[in-house]
Amino acid sequence: MIGAAYRGLIGFALIPAKQLLMGSQSSDWAIVSFLLVILLILRLVPAVVRKLLPFSAELKEAWSVRRRTAKLYDSYQWRKVTWIGAGLLFYVVISRQFSAVYISLSLLCLLAGAGAFLRWRAILADGAFPKPVARKIKRLA
Repeated sequence: MIGAAYRGLIGFALIPAKQLLMGSQSSDWAIVSFLLVILLILRLVPAVVRKLLPFSAELKEAWSVRRRTAKLYDSYQWRKVTWIGAGLLFYVVISRQFSAVYISLSLLCLLAGAGAFLRWRAILADGAFPKPVARKIKRLA
């Protein structure tokens, strides 16, 4: 739930951040490239943190299993897009900036994310999907 909330906040802050960094006179279409940069940052920062900070082998392996599962089904990326789209749409409504680009991008994120979420739930319900398992971790005595 915390992940959804912070991704929603990212979506909510997307337009003000774009306007702050690119100026309020920039094209509304710049939000698309801005969103793509934000999604890239959301992938790179955790990877860098995992490399730089010391975490237990068990935690690293748990993350590895989640990443391998996500690579098979891309479920984590779609959840990010869904909540970012929700935050973006919430900002559009609150700020009354009813730009066709902002509304379309919000709805695209929500619909694509919801569709992928439903597909993921169907795969989970089937129970026959190949799920990566944790590797044995050697402990030093």
